[in-house]
Amino acid sequence: MVGGGATSLLVVPDGPTNRPVMKKFGQLAGGSGAKIVAIPTGGRDDLLTPEWLEQLRVRAQEIMGVGHVTVMHTRDRKQADSPEFVAPLKQATGVWILGGKDAYLIDAYVGTRVETEIKALLARGGVVGGTSSGAVIQGSLAIEGSMMETLRVDATRPCWGLLTNSTIMPHWNTRKRPDLTPALAAQPGLIAIGIDEDTAAIIRGNQLEVFGDGNVGIYDGKVHGDKSYYYLLPGDRFDLHTRSSIPVN
Repeated sequence: MVGGGATSLLVVPDGPTNRPVMKKFGQLAGGSGAKIVAIPTGGRDDLLTPEWLEQLRVRAQEIMGVGHVTVMHTRDRKQADSPEFVAPLKQATGVWILGGKDAYLIDAYVGTRVETEIKALLARGGVVGGTSSGAVIQGSLAIEGSMMETLRVDATRPCWGLLTNSTIMPHWNTRKRPDLTPALAAQPGLIAIGIDEDTAAIIRGNQLEVFGDGNVGIYDGKVHGDKSYYYLLPGDRFDLHTRSSIPVN
C-alpha cells in the first residue's frame, strides 16, 4: 500500500488529546534531531494569523519533542508548485498536517510539488501524520456526502494517495461508526478505513497497527463475523496487501 519501508501515521483526534500521538510521531520522525514541516492549511483564514502560526510552531516542537519545526501554508496553487515553497520538505524527516476542511487542503496541494515532495519524503523513510482532514488527504479519495449512521456518497475527490486504494474516515466513533461500504463503489479495489478519536493507524509498508485508546474499522465489502468490517483493537495489526488480520504473538 505505502511500500518502500516508508511510514505513514494517520491520526484523528484534534486539540490537546493529540499529545500521545504527536509524541509518537516525533519519535518516528527522528526524535530531537527530527526536522518537521507542519501544514495548517485545513484551518480557517481568520485563525491562520502570523501570531497563531508561530504559536503552532513552538507548541508542535514542544509536544513532539523535536528540535526543529517549520510551518508551511498557502492557498495559492502556483506557490505550492514553486521550488522555493517546497524547499523545507526536501530536508524534512516528517510532515504533520493539521485538521480542518478537506477541500482547503485538496484545493491547495493535490497535484502540486507539495504532493511530489511529500511522496519523496516517504520514499526516503520519512513520516507523514495528520489529524482529521490531514488524515483524509493521505488516502486516495475523499468522500463528500452524509457521514452519520448511513454513509451517503454524493461525490469523491482525489487525494494524495500516500495510502493507495483507500478512503479514510476520521472521527469514526463520534460519527456513530457509519457503514462505509457505499464508499467502496467509488473505485475498484478500494478499502475504507474508519479511525476513532484518540487513535492512530500507524502504517509501515503494508502493515497497519492500531495505536491509542480507540478502534479502527476496515471495510472491504465483505462480512467479518457479525460486522461489515474488520474491527481492530489497540495493538492489533492488519495486512493491507492480503487484507487480513495479523495474529498477535
